[in-house]
Parts: sequence; structure tokens; C-alpha cells
Amino acid sequence: MRHVTKLPLAVQPPRYTACISARTVACAIAGAAEPGAPAGCYPVGQENLTWDQMLSRLAAADGRQVRVIHLPAALITLGGATLWGLHQLQGVEHGLDARHIAAIQTAETYLDPAVAREAFGLPEDDLDEAFRETVRACQD
Repeated sequence: MRHVTKLPLAVQPPRYTACISARTVACAIAGAAEPGAPAGCYPVGQENLTWDQMLSRLAAADGRQVRVIHLPAALITLGGATLWGLHQLQGVEHGLDARHIAAIQTAETYLDPAVAREAFGLPEDDLDEAFRETVRACQD
């Protein structure tokens, strides 16, 4: 797997995002697929973290510290559009359309983890261990 650049700086909006471990996602899927599982739509998340908290905990999982600088959504939108244009010129396909990433990054994706946890009997998983597993997977 390709190594990620280890810069001591990250640029993100000052918003919240819902985080979840792969194990908890798997448990939610298994719980929803069980016969007699409650019908409906459930927000599945484990912890609501600010981008500062998430990036700091992810960096700590790699034994590092990171400083997060906040940019306004307009600058993130401009940067995404510029990145998209560069990708187009280079013939690069990206997993996310950079023109729309600002809308995702600046959205308040705060949710109540108890809703799905109670509906599907989700276990309490260690999100910091999930961050460490992610870092280890990127180093292999």
C-alpha cells in the first residue's frame, strides 16, 4: 500500500464528523441483515469528533502530533475546484469529485450513535485501536 505523506499540518474546516470502526460497520450490517431486524433507516456512527480531534487521534495512532488549521468553506471549495481541474488535465480519476468535497467537509455530520447501537446491539468498539489498525495497514 502507498505510504501517506506525514506532514505535521492539516487543513480542515472547524466542523464535526461521525467516525466509526470497520468492525462496528460490519456488526451494523450483520445486525440489519438478521431476520426480525428493525426496519427503517439508521444513522450508524460511533463517535462524533471535530476534525481537530479526529486528525489528532489519527496522528497519535502513528506516534505523531498534527496541527490543524481551519479554512473557510469558500477556500476549500476553490481548492477542490482547482484540484479537480488539475486532475482533468492530468487524466487522473479520483475517488471523490474534488469539486464537491467542500460540501462534505463543511457539513455538520453529527449523529446519535445510540440509535443504531440499540437497534442492532452494536458493541462498544475502541475507535483509537481502529485508528492504530488503519495506520498499521497504511504502513504495510
